[in-house]
Amino acid sequence: MKHKKQVQKSLSFEKSQKLTLGFMSPSLIIVSIIFLYPLIYALRTSFYRYNLVRPDRTAFIGFDNYVRAFTQDQRFLRSMSITVIYVLVSVVGVMVIGLIIAVLLNRKRYGKNVVKGGNYFRLAMIVPAVMAPAAAAGGLFRAAVFEYEYGLANYLCVLLGIGRQPWLFSPVHALAALIILEVWLRMPYSILILDAAVRRLPQDQFECATIDGASGFQKVVSLMLPAIRPQLLFTMVLQITLTFRQFDTAYLLTGGGPGDSTRVMTLYIYDEALNRLNFGYSQALSVIMLVLVGLFVFISVKFLGKTEAVSWYK
Repeated sequence: MKHKKQVQKSLSFEKSQKLTLGFMSPSLIIVSIIFLYPLIYALRTSFYRYNLVRPDRTAFIGFDNYVRAFTQDQRFLRSMSITVIYVLVSVVGVMVIGLIIAVLLNRKRYGKNVVKGGNYFRLAMIVPAVMAPAAAAGGLFRAAVFEYEYGLANYLCVLLGIGRQPWLFSPVHALAALIILEVWLRMPYSILILDAAVRRLPQDQFECATIDGASGFQKVVSLMLPAIRPQLLFTMVLQITLTFRQFDTAYLLTGGGPGDSTRVMTLYIYDEALNRLNFGYSQALSVIMLVLVGLFVFISVKFLGKTEAVSWYK
């Protein structure tokens, strides 16, 4: 009798799975077409010499576009190196600042509550997330923050005794300005995700650690970080993908200049595709960027997936 009930439950579960899959199938098919077709088309076009000005010259050239990108196109290699620096610094900045603020917002779990009015602060953090990146880059940051004479950044520099800085006119400063804008735009996602992860942690573990004599830093390293590792990984992967594909902020804030100092890969691909109309070559560059994103995500998964909890207070 018991075996018969188990068989019936198993059959019922399989039936519900098939029913769920049936309901999901239309959406899965549509999403697959939307995502897979452009990917397959881009991969196929990357093996062709395809220019809209001379469509009669379209021809299959194999891996020549990829060879050209890595051996002949110095501007692309520079663009790729700038993108790597831009992504690394931006993602690390977003993760570190987001983690620090999340810890401070939940400091009462293992000490004094540092941030007063934490709920109001959480609400204020949403503002950069809901603001259009184009408005932030073209309006707020270009006109109000990095303006040379009356911008907020130079006002603070003067107060600190550094003097006015050419934020949008120097290669180093322009890249720094672009990174600051990216961190400001993406930081709310990191704060909200990590804050929610920290808030759900059981408080009794921190109380036990306090009794054992652990400091606040030891509790963060030994208890909090291992416990929120899945959220850290999700946040890092999200930030990597968002930062790599960023286009409008770089286009409106610096336009890739001065020179090519802030010409990230998205700007360079845009220039090749829509200004020079080299569709075949631009698709090859897009595939290279996709592989680079995959490499960053793979390294992140490997790094955070193997992190072990460290006991500092035994």
